Amino acid sequence: MKKRFTYAIIGDPVKHSRSPEIYAPLFLRHSIDADFLRIRVTKDELANIREIVKSYSLNGFAVTMPHKKAIIRYLDGICDEVKASGSVNIVTVEQSSNGIEGKLIGHNTDGEGLINALKEAKIDVSDKDIVILGNGGAACGAKEAIIRHGGRVKTISRSEGHSLDAAIVSNMYYIEHCGILINATPLGMLGSPEFDSLDFLQRMKHGAAAVDMVYAGACDFADGSPTRFVHEAKRLGLISFGGDRMLYHQGLIAFRLWTGFDAL
Repeated sequence: MKKRFTYAIIGDPVKHSRSPEIYAPLFLRHSIDADFLRIRVTKDELANIREIVKSYSLNGFAVTMPHKKAIIRYLDGICDEVKASGSVNIVTVEQSSNGIEGKLIGHNTDGEGLINALKEAKIDVSDKDIVILGNGGAACGAKEAIIRHGGRVKTISRSEGHSLDAAIVSNMYYIEHCGILINATPLGMLGSPEFDSLDFLQRMKHGAAAVDMVYAGACDFADGSPTRFVHEAKRLGLISFGGDRMLYHQGLIAFRLWTGFDAL
């Protein structure tokens, strides 16, 4: 009898996730009988992740906000990228010798997925000044990969009593002189607030890139932009794309971690 596999994405929320549509054709291509679930896990429920894995018989799962950092304490092991970034977005379930209880091993494919999405757009991070907006799990994964590939990173994030917009204004010098600006915050995502202003994009130099890690935006644009950030960047003549390309490329890496097969 053919074995059936079950994978999932966990987070809060997960309704917006496009992961099922990314992995479904890959499973089909390799004749893998698999389901991909969306499982909402609150912050208070995360400590029970091992029970959740058993309950759904998961063979692996993806992790989205707000759990990319918090989940590490509940795992049995982490890869080098996680050690460097402090962020997990993919967990493999490795069977122990007795075959009863699987070990949960954390990986980060966000960073390499971003690098590959940039390469697809003919953008090399090596020796470039790059600004990342945000300091959550996605931002940490991006920073680790960019530094590993030879880029220089400046992180701009909100602090206690100060909004991200205020932080952007006080760090405008870095935005004006960077080669790549990356939005690694949830701003612009469906169900989240928008940037108060995107005027900072006007200050970027000619030929620079503005990349949004958000892929499920609140607005539909005629030019296909997934978010207002990308739409405005394109209007200004900047190189720009949304998080759907990063999602796709990190998914190819995750697929290999889960199944042992090259996705394409």
